[in-house]
Amino acid sequence: MKILRKTYLFFLKRAAKKNRVIFDVSDLPLERAISLEFAVPYFYEEVEKVIFGINAKYIFASYSMRDYIVKKYGMKFEDTSVCINGGNPLDDKIEVKEEIKNFIDSNKVNYVYAGTLA
Repeated sequence: MKILRKTYLFFLKRAAKKNRVIFDVSDLPLERAISLEFAVPYFYEEVEKVIFGINAKYIFASYSMRDYIVKKYGMKFEDTSVCINGGNPLDDKIEVKEEIKNFIDSNKVNYVYAGTLA
């Protein structure tokens, strides 16, 4: 499994050098495991360091999650944004917050949410 992880991280870093990458960070498995007192797989921290060390944009599910990771990894605040899941009902016209507009190119598929809302 280590070779697969290393290969994945290698290609992820390489792809991010020539492409604009946006991570939708809906959860932080390392911090969740620690807070729930689960045994933390040894590779979680390695993967997290690589992902948050890439020159990319990041969308977090909460303001506190964003603030925590920005501080922990010394990321640029302007490379981050927050999109609260399952918030307000949609109106006929969807307005995009100014802080999100910089991430969106209406000529391309920007992201697809493939999770669940409970």
